[in-house]
Amino acid sequence: MRSHRDEYPVLGEAPNIDLPPRSVLYRLEPIGLGTSKRESLVSYLDRLMWAHRVSRFNLKALPGVGAAHEADLRLRDFDRAPAFLAGGVISLRWVTLLEELTTYKGLEALTFAPIARIVNTWRLVARTRRWCPECMSEAMAAGVPYAQLLWHVACVSACPIHQVALEQSCRCGGSPSRLRAAITPGHCPRCGAALADTLRRRKATSQEVQIARIVADLLSEPRWDQGGWCPSDNHTTTFLRAAVDSHFGGKWTRLAKALGVAKSSLHVWMNGHSKPSLPWLVDLARHFECSVVSIVGGCHPTSRSAEGTRVHKRHRRRPKVSAKDRALIAEQLVKILASDTAEPLKKVAHRLDVDPKYLRENFPAEAALIVRRYYDQREAEKHDKRQQWLITVRKRAEELADAGVLPTSRRVLGDDTPPASYRKMRAEINQILAEARRRMATKAS
Repeated sequence: MRSHRDEYPVLGEAPNIDLPPRSVLYRLEPIGLGTSKRESLVSYLDRLMWAHRVSRFNLKALPGVGAAHEADLRLRDFDRAPAFLAGGVISLRWVTLLEELTTYKGLEALTFAPIARIVNTWRLVARTRRWCPECMSEAMAAGVPYAQLLWHVACVSACPIHQVALEQSCRCGGSPSRLRAAITPGHCPRCGAALADTLRRRKATSQEVQIARIVADLLSEPRWDQGGWCPSDNHTTTFLRAAVDSHFGGKWTRLAKALGVAKSSLHVWMNGHSKPSLPWLVDLARHFECSVVSIVGGCHPTSRSAEGTRVHKRHRRRPKVSAKDRALIAEQLVKILASDTAEPLKKVAHRLDVDPKYLRENFPAEAALIVRRYYDQREAEKHDKRQQWLITVRKRAEELADAGVLPTSRRVLGDDTPPASYRKMRAEINQILAEARRRMATKAS
């Protein structure tokens, strides 16, 4: 008969297993790393907060939030602002915090920090969120809706894959603005509908698609996930000098004219005194039919585009006005001033097929009267709109006072009131609140 020791033999001492440290938040993995469809840090924060069912207005309660983070939270829509993705101090501060909370390293690749050391980040990030409707449909079908970092580049206005224009507002009627936290990722924060169903589909131009492809190639570089570029890796000066010698006969002023930039700006870039912006590098890549990585790496330009990179708008030259036409214009101006509808001077000049400058020089009294009527009409419309809004505020304050709730500006105005409107009408709002509080005190006594 077998003993208990023979049935369950001793295998030796238990091995020591080193368990990784436990993360405070879910260890979400970013989407699209290593590709041009990489996720942005804004989208990553959206998915992380949605996974924990935490409101975006409660980020102050996250562990590890210090005084510097609280200063960022006091900014309006700080996580939508360009500074959150530009790769500067604010970006690195929140990247460090999220890496500590999720124990996931490499979140710096979700911002523009890898290239912020060699390019000027001013106006690099768009101030409004934008989406590609086709990409959002594919992400919704896969079950993981997210926003790409490519859509946050200010000079990109199209999707390089589907060749459709990026949209920044839903069809629910909300005006394009710096959108607040969405109800769920991939849904409109105003009406809650899926963005894949509500975004418009507009075909992009070939120029917009070309710019988007150049930036997408830059985002798909393996170096983007390996720490990015250092200042010593920037050899744009070498590329520019080689381009001037090869294609412009050693005249850097001719290169400035071909690119549509000032000679002083090109001079400081060629001497390495300042960093060029990403839109300018994209224009340079389009002009020489190469990539931004080739320009930064200092490769010798092999070809040059035959056409200019910038599209200059051609203004239609107005024909000269004869004496007969001038008399007709005078009669039309009398009829326009006699009508009840006020129009801007530019629209009136377009209707009469002349320049606004012509009306100011030849009909100064009529032009000044047209401008004054239009200005007065706009001010009257603004005043009526302001009074209607104050009536609504007074009604809300009285309803709160009748219900026994102290009427405050936050309770009465809500979160939909822009700060600019509140600052302009602060005196009127405070007067309404004071009257409602006196009414509440009188009713209680």
